[in-house]
Amino acid sequence: MSVKETNGKSLSFEEFCKKYGRGHGKAWIKEKIFYRYKPDFVSNIHPGKGRSFRISDGLAAEWFAKHEKEIDWDEPLERDK
Repeated sequence: MSVKETNGKSLSFEEFCKKYGRGHGKAWIKEKIFYRYKPDFVSNIHPGKGRSFRISDGLAAEWFAKHEKEIDWDEPLERDK
């Protein structure tokens, strides 16, 4: 799916993990991508209890096209070190 086709669409956190997470779990995605890089595709990076992330699919596709190689996909979570 091209960036143009994803513009305007929102993803749930679960959908984001499946589409962009390369098999990593929610904790890894939050720690290694959201909190480290604070990408512009997440509009509420710390939503709090009972709320969810707001994720733009189009902006996520653009961001990953530019930054995907910067991510160490083999890095363990801090708690697993």
